[in-house]
Amino acid sequence: MNRRFPIYVVLALLGSMFVASCNDDSEDEIEYDNSSESAVMVTSFSLVKNDSVLANLDSVFFSIDLNNAVIFNADSLPKGTKVSRLPVSIGLSSVSTAEITMPGKNGSDTIVNYLTNSTDSIDFSRGSVKLKLVSYNKLIDRTYTIYVNVHNMDPDSLAWGETAMCALPTSLSAPSAQKTVEFKGQAVCFTQQGANTVRAISSNPANNDWDIATVSLPSGAVLETLTASDDALYVVGGGNVLYKSQDTGSTWTSTGAEMSYIYGGYGTSVVGVKADGNGAYKHVTYPATTETAVSGNCPVSGTSTSLLFTTKWSEQPMMMILGGRTASGDLTGDMWAYDGSQWVCMSINGIPDVEGATIVPYFSFRTATDWVVTEYTTLLAFGGKDANGICTNTVYMSLDRGVHWSKAGELMQLPDYMPQVAYAQALVFEKTIFDSSRAAGWREFAPKALPAWYKVIHSSASRADKPITQWDCPYIYLFGGMKSDGTLSDTVWRGVINRLSFKPLQ
Repeated sequence: MNRRFPIYVVLALLGSMFVASCNDDSEDEIEYDNSSESAVMVTSFSLVKNDSVLANLDSVFFSIDLNNAVIFNADSLPKGTKVSRLPVSIGLSSVSTAEITMPGKNGSDTIVNYLTNSTDSIDFSRGSVKLKLVSYNKLIDRTYTIYVNVHNMDPDSLAWGETAMCALPTSLSAPSAQKTVEFKGQAVCFTQQGANTVRAISSNPANNDWDIATVSLPSGAVLETLTASDDALYVVGGGNVLYKSQDTGSTWTSTGAEMSYIYGGYGTSVVGVKADGNGAYKHVTYPATTETAVSGNCPVSGTSTSLLFTTKWSEQPMMMILGGRTASGDLTGDMWAYDGSQWVCMSINGIPDVEGATIVPYFSFRTATDWVVTEYTTLLAFGGKDANGICTNTVYMSLDRGVHWSKAGELMQLPDYMPQVAYAQALVFEKTIFDSSRAAGWREFAPKALPAWYKVIHSSASRADKPITQWDCPYIYLFGGMKSDGTLSDTVWRGVINRLSFKPLQ
């Protein structure tokens, strides 16, 4: 997917260079032009250190827009930060007046003389404040607007409620089973009702625009086993015969191979297991390679859909699966990986033991004490059914390809209005976000509240070449899943990390 540096990063760098260049000269060498706006120029702005409010508060970077007389922190403070009593440090030219005006409780303003009371606290909790400057010779004056922006939502939370839910793409009135895979850049969703099967294909699920057709699966086909390789679809039919389709499921042919369960596609191959009739299983592939015995703690059914990772530490891609049932019928919560020749358990600590977990590669963010935000490729796992047959929506995350798993923070957990399911599939597709547009068929649960600093960027002096009216964002699409009572959840949900959905600054 294409990622872009937000423009506020560029603004911050330019601002840092500007401040640094000002600091290169001593005060004795600076001459102020009292006949122009440079006589009332703000050269720097920061908050005063106060660890009881927020660690490293004094290192929060503020942009100074001299063209529009606006001062703001583009990277908003964390949600909940108290900004009602914040002393500030302001770098000024030689001025005769520096007054800060704050909105009052009852519509009356409070004015602080910064020149004589620079340590007074400023209340930013009621919105922006004004800074009025008058030049030393009293001929020039200018008023700046100052924003201390605080996120209305946590930027690292997983928000599923923006444009949250629509029906599964099908012409069936009451489907009882479904399986969705990504194949050649498209979402391919199969639904079943009795002996009837419907296939829906879309390259852009955000538009809810699907090519829907009635198709037939092989006799005795187990829809749960449907899998995509790079060049074909596969499914296990009656008698554990492996079937292959090269026209996206319109027609199927027997491969002659036998599999009882398919883990997933690996390049142009497909990888799974087959039972030997004596309660034991073997790892098999199609086209066939060397068969190996399945270890007792490795799952042989009920796993998550597979993921493929390519890293600089391995010569071959790694296919990964999570959870499932072993040959003895026990559940596992470990991550297993296949490198094209052998299987190994990756997890030092896994998720709780479940079958039918959902796993998806996505992103998470960490903000360091110096306010540097780092993006991580993150595995998210949720859903699945425990040994008591109860489904869960608890979200777990791993930053090291499934070696260590931990319960995600409260803001990363799924909302209560989403159904608890097992055997759902999660796919990631980029959605083009427009300033004002909605695709038909999606039900919105709550509007997105944008951070306050979005109000700042709509000025005529924008540094963008043209107004930003659309941008791309990677959304998670969650298809179907089986509830604890064994019925199908006939919906598609989509969600996004809030930070990824924010409109780029202009």
